[in-house]
Amino acid sequence: MNDKRHIYLDIARGAGIILVILGHISYLWDFSRIFIVSFHMPLFFVISGILLYIKKEADNPTGATARRKLKSIMLPYYIWSAAAIIVYIFYYLLTGRDGGWSAVLDHIVETLTLYGFSVMWFLPAIFFSELYFLLILNKLPESPELLKFPLPGALRIRRFSALRALFIIFPVFIFLILNHRLEAAN
Repeated sequence: MNDKRHIYLDIARGAGIILVILGHISYLWDFSRIFIVSFHMPLFFVISGILLYIKKEADNPTGATARRKLKSIMLPYYIWSAAAIIVYIFYYLLTGRDGGWSAVLDHIVETLTLYGFSVMWFLPAIFFSELYFLLILNKLPESPELLKFPLPGALRIRRFSALRALFIIFPVFIFLILNHRLEAAN
């Protein structure tokens, strides 16, 4: 595994964080916001794919990688989602505003179905995207039918953000896979 820091990826991450903040500022000119929002989150998926490639995660057993990703991505997802829901409950109890118990139930369902409460949608999306990318890298020569999965799945289940993310970033992953295969051939 390559643990060396890659400054260009750190800079890209920092730029992505700034773009996420700018994308949520309502005072920006609409065209600027649309432009920023069109790529600021996919940028993180691209960076993730590059890091998976650099760290040679495809060389590790998929089960071991999945367990490590569960611990590093999904465990924080559930912990922070639970914390956000608890804060929401206290806010509701203290103020009586913002949707009540039905909203709390909605947030719990969104968390458990991996849709994600508020900004938490990103963690299950990146988790499943990374695992799917590794599965493709490991199985592509034997199973090209894996490439057919994201489109029908995303079209059938539109609200499920992890599948939507797979559909949106699919071309990026194809590019990374082809690049990986070309470099391996040389």
